[in-house]
This record gives sequence, structure tokens and C-alpha cells, in this order.
Amino acid sequence: MTSLRSKITGMFFGVAIGDALGKPVETFSKSKIDKTFGRITKYESSKHHKWFDGDEIGTITDDTQLTIAVAESIIESNGLNMDSIAKWHVDALSVTDAGWGNSTRLAVKNLQSGINWSNSAIKGENYGVGNGVAMKVSPISAYYVIKSIQKNDYNLIIDNVTDFLVKFNNMTHLNHVSLKSTGTMFSAFSYCLAENNGFNPNLMSENCFLYSCLNQHKSNDNYELSLSKDNLSSRIYDLFKNYKDYSESDIIEKYNGGGCYCYDSIPFSLYFFLKNPNSVDSLFEVVSSGGDTDSNGSMVGGLLGALNGVEIFPQYLIDGLKDKEQIYSLVNRFCSVLGVD
Repeated sequence: MTSLRSKITGMFFGVAIGDALGKPVETFSKSKIDKTFGRITKYESSKHHKWFDGDEIGTITDDTQLTIAVAESIIESNGLNMDSIAKWHVDALSVTDAGWGNSTRLAVKNLQSGINWSNSAIKGENYGVGNGVAMKVSPISAYYVIKSIQKNDYNLIIDNVTDFLVKFNNMTHLNHVSLKSTGTMFSAFSYCLAENNGFNPNLMSENCFLYSCLNQHKSNDNYELSLSKDNLSSRIYDLFKNYKDYSESDIIEKYNGGGCYCYDSIPFSLYFFLKNPNSVDSLFEVVSSGGDTDSNGSMVGGLLGALNGVEIFPQYLIDGLKDKEQIYSLVNRFCSVLGVD
């Protein structure tokens, strides 16, 4: 049995490792990655990348930066507090917004100017459709799983999380498709952290489909209706039902190369995880397949660590992270505050 502490450690390290592996090839196609690096199995140079030229090998992007911001807020509040989450996002913006999507950047600038988190998101058809929330939801999953275990009440997640996830999503991404993605990834991480009896894709599917329907929540009356035609819930259902029949090339075509539009990138990432949920090879495959590689890598890496524990990652990937000491510190403080041995 994998300890909960190892799973939480693996989740945070997996987010950072996948992020750093995918960083040098973000927005590249699979063919360009093949020609430039071949299969990604180690940290590569970001030299000549349009956003990350000059960055050291093994460094992270906004995926880990904002996951850390959410985790720091939970540590500070010993719980979930939107005012604290907003503050930690503003603090992150003061360090760097390199790699941030426009929806996140503009919303956090609104927070910085004094606008409340309940009104900070930018409305409009071209906003709120990226991975900016789904990529950083894992600490919230960890919080709810820990509390459910401590109270011996696994209905705690279903009964209490929905309202908070809506608020969390709406702070930066006021769009149905993002909320569906946030719910899906919250559920995926929650399942992996809580599971210790062997991976069951059917159980994971039931949970992910349930939370992919968060767009039906009563708090969404003010959403822009744009993109409501994009039924991510049906895509999630189809993926879990048929993933064994799809090839890698099928998935790249079906989900538009795993790009930054969460309608594509969420099922794209989940496909690689589902095909090989107990091996780091699934992480190597997803970051080698193109698209939003740092976000896709961070989500798959986080899921691998949450399910299997930190032991799933080769030591060279942990040692090669420039921010590994920050991650170790974060894990220790997160577990200490929440009472995880």
C-alpha cells in the first residue's frame, strides 16, 4: 500500500517534473519534437524557444508556479479560502507572468488592482478556454481527500466541493468548458490520491464524468454562453469507454494535437494516463506528442505521482529539478498543516 504522504509528494513532484519536461517543447507538433529531440525522457534546453529562451534546464513554468500558489494558500489558511488564493496569485504575478495565458494574466491583474475575485475574470468568447485552472487544481483534491480520510466520510467530497470549485474556476476563467475541465481534473486527482486497491478505470470514469457536469451548477447563471456547444462531458465519457481502441495518432488527430484549448487537452492528457497509469512512460509519451506540453505533462505527471507515489519517478528527474528544494519544503509544510504523517 502506498502511503498518503508518498502520494502527495508524488503529486507535487509529478506536476513539476511533467511541467519541466514539457517546457522546452510547448506548442511544438509531435513531428517537430521528433526532429528536434526525439522522445522526451529527460530535461532538455529551452534555447531558442519563443517564450523560454535563456531559461535553465529543469526549470518550471506557470503550471507549477500556480499550483504552488494554491498549495501555499491552503497551508496559510489551513483550509480553502478564496481571499487567500487570490492573494497568492497576485504574489505570483509579482514574480513573473512568463508563460501565463491571457485569461489568467488579465484576471490576476484585476485582482492586483483591487477588484474582488468574484468579479476578476474577463468575459468574452476568446477568454477562459485554456488549461489555467485545471492545471493547478491538484492541491484542492489533496485537501478534500485528506479531510475525507480523517473524517472517514468519502461523501465529504461530493457534498462540499462543488460550490468552491465554481468560485475557484470563476476567479480567472468564466467559461463552461473550463469549469468542466476543472471538475474533471479535480475528480481525477481525487480518485488517484484515494485509490489503494488497484487502478480501476471504470471507477475513475464515473467520478470524472460526474464532475465534468459542473457546468449545470446553479451558480453559473452569469456565464458567457459561448462555447457551451462544446460538450466536454461527452468527450470524457467517450474517452473512458473507448481509449483502448485508440492509437496515439488517433488521439493526436481527434484532440487537435493536445493544444492549449482545454476541450482538447484534457481528454488528450487523460488518454496517455489511462493507457499506462503505472509507468512514467505515459509521461514521456504525452510530452513527446506535442501541443500544450508543459500543462499536459504537469497533469499526467501529477496523476502518476498521486496514484503511485513519488517512487514512480526516476531519481534523475527529481534531482534535475532546479526547484526541488522548494517542492520538498512545500510537501513537508502541506502535510504538517493538514496532519499527514
